[in-house]
Amino acid sequence: MNRNLADYLRRGDLNAGLAAIVDCPIPELRSELLEFAFESGSVVAYSFAHEIISLHNNWESQYLASEVMATALNHLQGAYLVALFHARQALSLNPDDVGLWEYILLFHDIPEQLIGDDEAVQIAKRILTIKPDSVVARRVVGPTASGRGES
Repeated sequence: MNRNLADYLRRGDLNAGLAAIVDCPIPELRSELLEFAFESGSVVAYSFAHEIISLHNNWESQYLASEVMATALNHLQGAYLVALFHARQALSLNPDDVGLWEYILLFHDIPEQLIGDDEAVQIAKRILTIKPDSVVARRVVGPTASGRGES
């Protein structure tokens, strides 16, 4: 990873930042962008993640934008709404990823509760059909539900 990325982002030079990470896989970029976002608290981190989406609209780039907003920038008004939007986009691009379904349930657990109880239960039951030992899903439906149609 190019160590100048944070410098480019601090200057607002997103194009130079994109050039610096052109061959970098998103999982490797993740830690550096999140570190910048936490340290700076700047919306520039989200802008950069959004630029990555414009170049590579895949589940990983959508998830990265969601993670930036839901963690480092969650103090901004509307951050969780934006994070949920990108989480749903990631899920639409990779609907078989149980980890993304579990991540979506985060938005049920936050004080704003952007995912209602009914939707959370539906998601949890879906998760349990694939991953019966999911702690995240069990927290929503209770310890005895199997996800196979029980209430």
